[in-house]
Amino acid sequence: MKELQTPCGYLNLYDESGELVSFDVCTDERTHLKIYDEIVDEHISVKAVLDEIIINPSSLVVGKKYVLKVSGNLHFEYGDADEYSISNVVSTSDASLSLGAYDPNDIEKDKQYIPNERGGMDPPAQYDQTNFHGYVILPLEDWSGFSFQLLDYSIPVIKFKLAWIEHLHDVKVSEYQNVVTSLSMF
Repeated sequence: MKELQTPCGYLNLYDESGELVSFDVCTDERTHLKIYDEIVDEHISVKAVLDEIIINPSSLVVGKKYVLKVSGNLHFEYGDADEYSISNVVSTSDASLSLGAYDPNDIEKDKQYIPNERGGMDPPAQYDQTNFHGYVILPLEDWSGFSFQLLDYSIPVIKFKLAWIEHLHDVKVSEYQNVVTSLSMF
């Protein structure tokens, strides 16, 4: 497939020349999720959809850059991150959506962080990719998706998780966002 419709826009995969690239989707509807409804002061059941986006590296070209993104006039934000995983999140009046990416080089990237004057750590201006494998992935500047460059064919598939939930009750948007963000993580 070259396009996946979501309640928040269309998901597409593009190569660096802007051509659409095919991907596969495996859908799993989760029906036993709970979110907190402050009005009734209890947890209520909701249904979320989790789509696993599967890209076959053999259909890609080593060295080329690709972009997987949700189109539309939306304001995406950083969702969450953990080892090997990063996600975005967006909400409309009707739904919340999160796209998560698996980063096979997350630990190697962490090794290259530089201490800053505030006592924290900052990423380098450019990563040394000598020990990277599979692909390099980065969130898009507007957080609407991810850019990745295929390094080699050492990984059998490239996966993303797309989770969304329709807003059914008078529940804080952050409750919906928490659900979809947790589902989109690896």
